Amino acid sequence: MEQIFPNKEELERVNKKYGAIEGGKQHIGNLAKYLETLK
Repeated sequence: MEQIFPNKEELERVNKKYGAIEGGKQHIGNLAKYLETLK
């Protein structure tokens, strides 16, 4: 998963407002758990 920001300040703003980095980690973790069920 990748999102490109125009500058560091915008990345920090989005992360602070939405918890973007932690949310991304949780999303990937949930995806991994789901993929395990498909085996």
